[in-house]
Amino acid sequence: MVNISKLSESIARATCVALVPLLDLLVTANLSTLAVRATIHPENVGYEAGSKGEKLPPLYMKSLDETLIAVVHDAAVSIRDISYPIVLELIFKIMEQG
Repeated sequence: MVNISKLSESIARATCVALVPLLDLLVTANLSTLAVRATIHPENVGYEAGSKGEKLPPLYMKSLDETLIAVVHDAAVSIRDISYPIVLELIFKIMEQG
């Protein structure tokens, strides 16, 4: 059985690890709200990330690739017996401190 909460937590944690070093750049680029959609299935695994209906620029995608690809691939391997894809969409909001 898939624990969706733990899977969501792993994806959220990997996203944060990837993007925290780039927070200033994200805010400057006016990308303070963003989403990550992960598809997990043994035959279809991957993720998309974007803000305001557009894909994130390559700088951010490269950082996400370095952390998220391993997480979603490991998840797909661990759920080999699932016949349907699991699709998770996580929304992130960067809160500015004044």
